[in-house]
Amino acid sequence: MPGGIDGSKLGRALATVFVSVALAACAANGEQTEEEELFGYEEPNDPLETPNRFVFAFNDAVDFAVIKPAASTYRFLLPQEFRDLVRNFARHVGLPVVIANHLLQGQWDRAEDSAARLLVNTVTLGLGDLVPERHPYHREDFGQTLAVWGVDDGFYLVLPILGPSSARDGTGKLVDIFLDPLTYVDGATTFSLATRAAEGVDFRARNIETLEEIRRDSVDFYARMRSLYYQRRRAQIENGDVETPAFPGYSEQTTPGETAELEN
Repeated sequence: MPGGIDGSKLGRALATVFVSVALAACAANGEQTEEEELFGYEEPNDPLETPNRFVFAFNDAVDFAVIKPAASTYRFLLPQEFRDLVRNFARHVGLPVVIANHLLQGQWDRAEDSAARLLVNTVTLGLGDLVPERHPYHREDFGQTLAVWGVDDGFYLVLPILGPSSARDGTGKLVDIFLDPLTYVDGATTFSLATRAAEGVDFRARNIETLEEIRRDSVDFYARMRSLYYQRRRAQIENGDVETPAFPGYSEQTTPGETAELEN
């Protein structure tokens, strides 16, 4: 955001956050058993299904025309070692947001892991990621923080390009912008967007076959992706303690998949 953040724009954005949080808290699903919440989602809270399907179709078209070809070319031209550096650098740039959400959730040990990773990677220019077992990577976002605070998913929401989300998690994406130190650096917006775009292409390249397999096995691709999204978010909120199918999104780390293991 060149020139810094305008006060009035910041005020309007924060107002949007508060409204979205309220919507997420109020738009809860009906009573469900623990098993239904985790694996079923027989009656997803999707009152915007028609417009969601329209955005989903748009995203699918963009993926077919732009993202998948770019990911295929990226994977063909660049060796695995270089692609790993791209992923590691994108993770490194996002660590301040991860650390902030660790702290907001009271996850002191994970915050320490992420802070150590940030320090080592800054000192070694990313070479610390070549031994990731010494510096475990944890992904956290404000949507997960809201969940820890007790905020319900709210209604299902498909975002342009970004894909499946919810009222709560969409709000989280907005708040994460304000948690990112780069937001307050003049001229850093282009760099941040380029980093996220590179991370998205890298992720897509790692999961080309898996996404095609899920599409091939789906009677209703939209409904399947919606179900996988909710199951994966539950696993993320519980810090991976529950093994569930993964959602192959374009910009997030994965967990083991339903039909195949996605590469992180």
